[in-house]
Amino acid sequence: MMFTGPRRAGRRTSTYSDHGNGCVAVDFLSDSTGSHTALIEVTDTKLADSPAILFTPAQWSAWQDEVASNELTNTNGCVNVTAADGTWRVDAVDGTATFLFNQTEWRAFRKGVLDNEFAADVAFATT
Repeated sequence: MMFTGPRRAGRRTSTYSDHGNGCVAVDFLSDSTGSHTALIEVTDTKLADSPAILFTPAQWSAWQDEVASNELTNTNGCVNVTAADGTWRVDAVDGTATFLFNQTEWRAFRKGVLDNEFAADVAFATT
């Protein structure tokens, strides 16, 4: 087996979004073998130099469950989300980033989550 080293799967947004103008963007970073997801990076496409929020696979799975159920319990260990007046505020618990998403952006992201578009376990799947 050839060692490939860590790599990125490639930034993606929900197929329900407008693809680049105000979207939740997700990228998957592999482990050192290049075959398994080690971290999930979330950025905001509205921000030219968007900071990144990094999730472990367990945190990502927990957050995806929260988003899918539409019950933001903020128990994922990585972000706290508050919703008010049509705005979803996503705060990294370590204080590194805050993102604001409007109803259209959040709805597109949630639909993508429901359609399994951001599944970490298939980001580096080999055929």
